[in-house]
Amino acid sequence: METTTKPAKEFDCLKFKEEAQARVYRETKDMSTAELLRYYDERSKSNGFKWWRPAAK
Repeated sequence: METTTKPAKEFDCLKFKEEAQARVYRETKDMSTAELLRYYDERSKSNGFKWWRPAAK
């Protein structure tokens, strides 16, 4: 049986996701509900989460 080697990863999706989640947690851990809504509203305006805008209203 022939063995194959995997190419080196250029992008680690799980690492990226975990780092993003950790950053959001650090930024929001002490926020009130109103502050959280404002945080996500501001983020949705700058990063293309068009689905958040109608849901937040």
